[in-house]
Amino acid sequence: VRGTIEERMRDRAKQKEHVQQVVMEGKSTIVPDKKDANDKNKDKKEMAMWLLEDGEDEHKR
Repeated sequence: VRGTIEERMRDRAKQKEHVQQVVMEGKSTIVPDKKDANDKNKDKKEMAMWLLEDGEDEHKR
């Protein structure tokens, strides 16, 4: 059945899993300066949260 809560929950879980994979892949890069690496990871996490929030807004429409 399309448009059910279960379907939306599944789609949302897939989105979160994808974003998490992107963030985790970013952590595996080798960066000489640890401070720069932490800043980059923080930026990626913030971007992921923005994307997730944006996805929530689309589902509400």
